[in-house]
Amino acid sequence: MTRTVDLPGGTALPLIGLLTEATGRQPAVNQISWSPAQHDPALLDEHRRRGIVVEGYSGLKNTDLRDPVLTGIARRHGATPAQVVLRWHLEHDIVILPRSSRREHIAANFDLEALTLTKEDIAAIDTLSRTR
Repeated sequence: MTRTVDLPGGTALPLIGLLTEATGRQPAVNQISWSPAQHDPALLDEHRRRGIVVEGYSGLKNTDLRDPVLTGIARRHGATPAQVVLRWHLEHDIVILPRSSRREHIAANFDLEALTLTKEDIAAIDTLSRTR
């Protein structure tokens, strides 16, 4: 019997429903491309309703880190726009796997503990979504 099933990234919820019906097991995690521009509150809510953790990939790759909303928030918090985006993911309970080949970027990507976004910051970043 199969204990784990690896689904393609971004698997649609209907396919997850079919898999759950067929196996009697629901996936614990769904890995999907996730960024401020791809933020879809309804999709995130549906995953939460089903008890499925969202693991977001390409969060930095699919984000314009020069966006004035991100640079303004970063400036106010003494952080980089990349750190702001990663913290935003965490504020939405999105599992993140940031990638970089540069040592200083890797260190900065892990240095998120002291960064706290306000509710207003999070709402401003949420408005960058193009999925609505």
